Amino acid sequence: MRLDAVFHNGRFTTLDPDRPTATSLGVFGGRIVALDEELGGCIADTVVDLGGAHAVPGFNDAHHHLSYVGKGLRELDLSYAAVPSLDALYAAVAERAADLPEGTWVLGAGYDQNKIGAHPTAEALDRAAGGRPVWLVHTSHHMAVANTAAFARAGHTDLSAVPDVPGGHVVRDAEGRAEGLLQETAMRLVERVLRPEPAEEWIAHIATGARAALEVGLTSVTEPGIGAVDGIGNGPADLDAYLRARERGLLGVRMTVMPYCV
Repeated sequence: MRLDAVFHNGRFTTLDPDRPTATSLGVFGGRIVALDEELGGCIADTVVDLGGAHAVPGFNDAHHHLSYVGKGLRELDLSYAAVPSLDALYAAVAERAADLPEGTWVLGAGYDQNKIGAHPTAEALDRAAGGRPVWLVHTSHHMAVANTAAFARAGHTDLSAVPDVPGGHVVRDAEGRAEGLLQETAMRLVERVLRPEPAEEWIAHIATGARAALEVGLTSVTEPGIGAVDGIGNGPADLDAYLRARERGLLGVRMTVMPYCV
């Protein structure tokens, strides 16, 4: 019998009390059809040596913003491993800014003030970025920091006049000026000028997010919100971007997408 794939030299837990473990597994038509000695006489189009590793079914993530994960991976890496201090963050921003044309946005993601000691500030980012607008998204994706140039791009040239936003928080100094940190819905004060991104950029975000998902064993994902320019998603063309990614063979993850409705 010709199978689609055989995985051998692995460690499988079958959940079958009569055969709790196996070391080889055959697949046909997307289904497991044979284990160990049942593979005798079978050939396969694909044969994978697992090197003695444990093997498990693909995982499902019921709440995973795949496109945003991909977007963050394509931007300046501000994770603790990459920037282990606030000074290192500012240095990374300065290095990225120096490689960009004047006026280009410096976009980064993944910083954690709990690990580096504090949130970045607009004033310090102004010095680091050489006049370029900066937008740095927190590791939680529920807050972000903008510098003065970024606020200005969004129409807020006076930091003491940045408005409060229902459902969000604008962090301010003792004089009432926005310090840079925007939480929850207040992120829209600046983020709105970055949306929608070009279709090809969003498709690339989806493709990068899909590769990252597969690398950690996610084979199916629920994207809890697409289609909104102001808030979740990149805009009404989000679904089209997912379809284009799938048509080009870039997705690789089974998706359940939930349109954002108001």
